[in-house]
Amino acid sequence: MKNYLIKYKELTEKILDEIKKEELENALKVMDERELLLKEMSNINIDKNIDLEKELSLISLNKEIENEINKQKKHLKVEMETVKKSKIANSVYGKKFEDIYFLNKQITEVISKVFNSAG
Repeated sequence: MKNYLIKYKELTEKILDEIKKEELENALKVMDERELLLKEMSNINIDKNIDLEKELSLISLNKEIENEINKQKKHLKVEMETVKKSKIANSVYGKKFEDIYFLNKQITEVISKVFNSAG
């Protein structure tokens, strides 16, 4: 039983590392591995005397993963908001430049008409 728990802890730490490195695809693969291990563990007798937190820090590790995921979510929200603002700004600037180009074209046409009629 303890060997399974140690392997579970190793996989959990690997998940945390992958999330921190923003390698979400790898994190998902390791999560699948951990799920298979849990299925194996469900078929064995569980020793109720093992203190999972004291011996292996599993609860703390799971909380750390949860905190890291929440941190990544906040970071993504900020990035998405920045991209959204940038798109809006580019759209506004683009419209202003289109108006300037249109106005320049009209002025050029008027000037050429004036010079053509004068000459």
